[in-house]
Amino acid sequence: MSTNSIHVLLIHAYPSLYLLDELGKDGSAISLILPNEVRDISHIAIKNIVHCDFSRSGLILEHAIKIHELEPIDSVVPIYEGATVLCAKVAQCLSLSGMSIETAMLGRDKLAATRKWEQDKLPTPLTVVIKNISSPWLDTEASIGYPVIIKLVDSMNSQDVIKANNRQELNTAVTSLSKMIGNKESSYSEDRNKFAYGQTPKVLIAQEFCSGEEVGVDTVSYTHLTLPTIYSV
Repeated sequence: MSTNSIHVLLIHAYPSLYLLDELGKDGSAISLILPNEVRDISHIAIKNIVHCDFSRSGLILEHAIKIHELEPIDSVVPIYEGATVLCAKVAQCLSLSGMSIETAMLGRDKLAATRKWEQDKLPTPLTVVIKNISSPWLDTEASIGYPVIIKLVDSMNSQDVIKANNRQELNTAVTSLSKMIGNKESSYSEDRNKFAYGQTPKVLIAQEFCSGEEVGVDTVSYTHLTLPTIYSV
């Protein structure tokens, strides 16, 4: 490695060669933790590859510590959303800089994040927890009505965010999303994000449908400076 290179730990369910190219282009070394279902990846930047059960976060933490003992890790990169909280825990355990575990948990828990924004007086859609899976309309119709947005609290990349226009569509959406939680029967090829679902105290939420232009905001942070990049969809 060059004098400016670092040792990066990447916990990812499906890392791309482009991602590995970018992380390793300055000569930095990558230690990679993959799900058992994923075959080894060949790349010049990879120093170590460990396979393990991604549903066992404690085991992944143990592997990270062992890798660090062999060669100190300089950075844990939380690129894969399903490992955001785990990356924060590893960083804290290894005394590395990074987001706090609390921040990481808010990033993965749409309900907790919404309640936090409400406390801070930010505009948020009306949000309720779906408690009755068999009769979800009991939780939504009186407060939100239709159309309504149904989603897993810890879904990723807008996966399976469903708009329901009536009670029948609501039932179908809740049934479909419920099958994604703790579904150990599905293969990795069927759902490569299956490891990440159902990790929050509440599982399903309903939100009011908001019409209008959708705006996404990305930020780039360096030390104490945060630069927003705004783009509309």
